[in-house]
Amino acid sequence: MLIAVQNEGQWQRLCRVVLDDPALLDDPAFASNTARVSHRELTERTVQERLGVLSTEEVIARLAKADVPYARLNQIGEVLRHPQAQATGRWSEATLPSGRSVRVVTSPLHRVPEPPGGRRVPALGSTPAKSSKN
Repeated sequence: MLIAVQNEGQWQRLCRVVLDDPALLDDPAFASNTARVSHRELTERTVQERLGVLSTEEVIARLAKADVPYARLNQIGEVLRHPQAQATGRWSEATLPSGRSVRVVTSPLHRVPEPPGGRRVPALGSTPAKSSKN
C-alpha cells in the first residue's frame, strides 16, 4: 500500500481514522511535516506497525473513509487477473523455441496485429527475421 499524506489535514485524518491513534498528533516527532520527514524511519515504522495488524480490505476502507490518497500494490498474479488487463487485451500468446506456448504482455504503446502463425520467441543467439517490408 502506498499512502500519500500531502498536508496536515490528511495527516490528522490518517492518525484519527486510519491508524485509530489520535495521540500521535501530540507527539513532537509527528507534529509537522518537517518533524515527520526528520523522523522518517520512526514515521514509517509507526504507520507500518499500526496498519500491519489490519487486513488490506480494512486499510482500504479506512483510507477511503478518511479521504487519504493511496494506491494498492498488486502481486503479479493479481495484475494478470485484473479486469482492466483482461478487458484491454494486454496478453497474447507466444511460442517458445521449445514449442511451448506462453502468455506475454503486449505493448501498452501500440497494438500490433498477431503475425500469421502467432508470435514466436526467438531462440537464444538467433538473429531477427527480415521484414518483408524492407
